[in-house]
Amino acid sequence: MRSLTHSLVHSLAIGAVGVLTLAAPPLGGVARAQLADSFNPLSLDPVTREVLSNAFTRLRFLAISIEGEDETGQALNGIVRARLARDERAEAVDEVTRIYDPIWSGRSLVAIARHDHARGDDESARDLLRRASGNFSGLDAGRIRDGGEVLRLIAVHQAELGDREGAIETARLIPDPQFRVRALQQTASASLTALDNSQEARRAASALLQEAFTQARGIEGDEHETAHLLIEIGRAQIAAGDVAGSRTSFETARERIAAGPDSGRFDAYAMLAGAMIEGEDAEEAMQIVRLIPEGAARSRAIASVARARGETGDLDSAVPLFRLAQEETDRIEDMAARADALEHLIVELAKVGRLADAFTAAGRISDKLRQSRAMLAMGKILLGQGKYEEALILTDYIPYVGLRAQIFGPVAMNRGLNGDPQGASELLSRALESTGYKPILDFLPEALRQVLQAQTRAGQPEADAAIFARARDLIDLIPGDIQKVRALIQIAIAEAQRGRIENAQKTISAAYRTAWENKDQPGFQEALEDIALAQIAAGDLLSAFDTAARIPPPRPEDYPIRASDGSFLAPRYRSLTRVAAASARLGETDLAIRAAQQMEEASARAAGLAAVAVAMAAPESDLLEIVGDAGRTDLGVTTAPPETPPSPLGEAPALEEAVEEEPPVEQDGSGEPGSAPGETRPEEPSPPARQGSRGAPGGRAQPLMPNAIR
Repeated sequence: MRSLTHSLVHSLAIGAVGVLTLAAPPLGGVARAQLADSFNPLSLDPVTREVLSNAFTRLRFLAISIEGEDETGQALNGIVRARLARDERAEAVDEVTRIYDPIWSGRSLVAIARHDHARGDDESARDLLRRASGNFSGLDAGRIRDGGEVLRLIAVHQAELGDREGAIETARLIPDPQFRVRALQQTASASLTALDNSQEARRAASALLQEAFTQARGIEGDEHETAHLLIEIGRAQIAAGDVAGSRTSFETARERIAAGPDSGRFDAYAMLAGAMIEGEDAEEAMQIVRLIPEGAARSRAIASVARARGETGDLDSAVPLFRLAQEETDRIEDMAARADALEHLIVELAKVGRLADAFTAAGRISDKLRQSRAMLAMGKILLGQGKYEEALILTDYIPYVGLRAQIFGPVAMNRGLNGDPQGASELLSRALESTGYKPILDFLPEALRQVLQAQTRAGQPEADAAIFARARDLIDLIPGDIQKVRALIQIAIAEAQRGRIENAQKTISAAYRTAWENKDQPGFQEALEDIALAQIAAGDLLSAFDTAARIPPPRPEDYPIRASDGSFLAPRYRSLTRVAAASARLGETDLAIRAAQQMEEASARAAGLAAVAVAMAAPESDLLEIVGDAGRTDLGVTTAPPETPPSPLGEAPALEEAVEEEPPVEQDGSGEPGSAPGETRPEEPSPPARQGSRGAPGGRAQPLMPNAIR
């Protein structure tokens, strides 16, 4: 029956694609802004509702016409999320009835449960989550294609809503034992957070962690990995107030470590000793440390124990242990191993606020690059603690642009977002200035990303020209044309986000030509992907479509290309999905669907159609969130919702300006395009030598003394 129905719908869909269209001319900037403003789901006018209903009907036909329950389910899941974005719960529930795949049915029910919880109906949310979990009961493990990711989502939400038994039952359905244990740990954490660490939350978390312990204890093989799981469970049990349970977990972990191979044993012991301190079992922790022979492993173990003592508030006991770790490090003869141990010690000292000691330890590292990396690691700890000024001091002692900029960037971002854009830009200018040391090229791309992102989000626009020019100078130092292209695209996106569209397009054109001149080089596909994203940022959707369509499809050796959430890792499919979503945000449904259908793989087309549905219903949403790229920040694309009038990623020209161009060439990626839309410083002192000023006029800076940043 399912097959007959599918065939009938498939035939209807093919004809419907040509019939169901949005009969409207391209929208101008003002009209497009008015349309986006009208997308408040609680105040849709009848005309807009009718337009969207027709569009959803068209998308539904396209979704059901895709062969395969997995693919159809993913496309319909996008319509479910779109319905919820418009506050159409009943329609969303109705869409779920058309989804036969348990994974996509489960994800859709989770989305509706979240919707209900947000509106205060927790009972309905719990029922929906139980229904979603029930779809997997008795299901063959081979059908759980995502490894249990959707089951993890269901279990975590059940724990948040107080359904402890439901969360345990759901987690037990996860086929992989290690993933099952980690899912149970996450449910315990979710329970504590959702219930404000109350006594009830602690009891629920303890029960969930006891189940995690039972599951972990039953894992066979891979002794050290299982021991790590047990140690993490023990730490979580301490947080939940179950000290007795944590000691059982730690003892079981100790047995697994002893039974495991020699490789990795001492690092596992070090991890265990630090965890035992958190449970205030200092005597047992030191016994574990004595099992580790002298050298780097013991130094790391002692430093971890000292940090754990400090985090419990017992700094008086931590300080002697840190000194003992330093003495142990001083006895290491291999300089690389000593530097590794010192870097670990520095991080552990910084975590508990022993900044002067960490700074002194950094001075003991003889290699300048290793010393700078250790200082950067220390700086990142300080940034995570909100100690921006203390972190900034460290830049005076890091001479490499690619490393120091990774501290300057976050500090500048903080200053700019707190009302000082001029100060932010001054810091960013200094982040890229020459220090007299040859830049370490491996670190430049990340440094440029952070600086450009901070400048566009929090800096003074008047400083753009100088900062962008300096960034271009540094890009010229990067070896390999493809690598230069990817770095140039960061500048293009920054220019587009500032509204300097002409400048962005010139940069994109240069990058485009260079990429095609190096089409046989590794990274070519990713370079075209970056170029397409920059074209979206500049509002040139047709050129973005053309670029995305020219990216070669994935080869057999590239598989698997699909993430556990259903999004795709292949550059071609990612780019076309972004184009589809960006077009849908602006009401250009025909172009959106055309981009989605350009993908050869059925499941990729389904993901594209899902993104189109969500983008149509919620055009104010962030593009990278819509297409499943929320974690990607390597191009400096901000994740904040755009201002109105909406654009694909930032400020952009009216869409009709791009429509006048020649339409993109649809191809499979095989065609070529037409015209392109060393150190010289002395030995390092100890403590580290200052490498420049911290922003004082005339290059003056206050000296960094140990007590100044304790």
